[in-house]
Amino acid sequence: MTITMWRLCVSLLFLELQTVEGVQITPCTDSFVEVPADGSLTLNCTPQTQSMEWRLSLGGSSYLSAKFENGQYVQENLPFNVSSDPGKISLTVNTSNIRNITLVNGTVVCQDLTQSPPSSSNCGLNYVYRPKPTDVSCTARADMDADRLSCTITNIYSSRGVYTCQALRRNEETHSEVERLNTVNMASLNDEGGLKVSGECNIRTELPENAGNYSYSVKILPGGLEVLANLLGGEKWIEHYRPKESDISCTAWDECKTNVKLYCTIKIYSSRGVYTCQAFREKLGQNSQEELNTVNMTTTNDEGGRTMTGKCIITTELPEKAGNYSYSVKISPGGSKKEAKLPDGGKWIEHVGTGTAVASQAAIYNVLTVWLVAAFVLL
Repeated sequence: MTITMWRLCVSLLFLELQTVEGVQITPCTDSFVEVPADGSLTLNCTPQTQSMEWRLSLGGSSYLSAKFENGQYVQENLPFNVSSDPGKISLTVNTSNIRNITLVNGTVVCQDLTQSPPSSSNCGLNYVYRPKPTDVSCTARADMDADRLSCTITNIYSSRGVYTCQALRRNEETHSEVERLNTVNMASLNDEGGLKVSGECNIRTELPENAGNYSYSVKILPGGLEVLANLLGGEKWIEHYRPKESDISCTAWDECKTNVKLYCTIKIYSSRGVYTCQAFREKLGQNSQEELNTVNMTTTNDEGGRTMTGKCIITTELPEKAGNYSYSVKISPGGSKKEAKLPDGGKWIEHVGTGTAVASQAAIYNVLTVWLVAAFVLL
């Protein structure tokens, strides 16, 4: 079940327990809270009034856990411990004292009975085994058009079945705030015996907009553990340099009606020393681009700096269908795409097509040849 489907089911389940303005349970994020195995969790309900209740919603039924009247508890039922302080009442879930973990997969509800109808706040319990740092191993690597993170995780469990990995990125040169990137579900979940499972996650992140040295971490749920992703070769970060628009120049021309050539010059840098150009073609009137071939750049060092001057020449076959076509080139690293101009400053190259038209001409030629041979024989 995907996270989206799971959240939809949870939303439907909690429809009758929607929080009404009034009391509030904390800590509780997105109507859920993690309850650690072999540990305890205390939930607070505020503000305190003269008549309140703690309830446990489980399997479609609601059970009274404790009733608070005039500053004291007048009724307490297991399995949770309750207490009160000025301005709040509290409920403590101690998992070491609970044998039936179904109880810590329900929903705790706090109700203010002085209002009519009673106002309430609910929080779903998620019983979890949180992985330790030694249970998680993550690596990061740079591809032409993306950075990729991979993690293996062991000794983890969520009673709600929520297992996710989120990519985190930080520019170490500018000491910027951590960017919270995309989140994926764990895959290949395997039972390790008992409740705990193991899994893995693979995250593809878009390249950063700004140049710099970037480190990556991965946030694991349940638990919220953040693990630094190790780079191949023992490096500490991935170095990105995205060329400016003015640093790229590309030209296209139709060479003797046999192919199209693209020529680009680029100011660029890559700590990995991998520089490529990929051609794209788009037909006038169509909102899609055709991916063409990729070539490596030839590079020379710029004097007095770390940047390189890159050059690439791409030869592409003519399109099968006739029409007006524009060409562009994608530069890696960085992923910038530059439109190729014609020598006269134009944008479109007119092609007569090489596919069905040529095939039809060949077919006609073959038919005429057969007719001529037949006529010669009859003569």
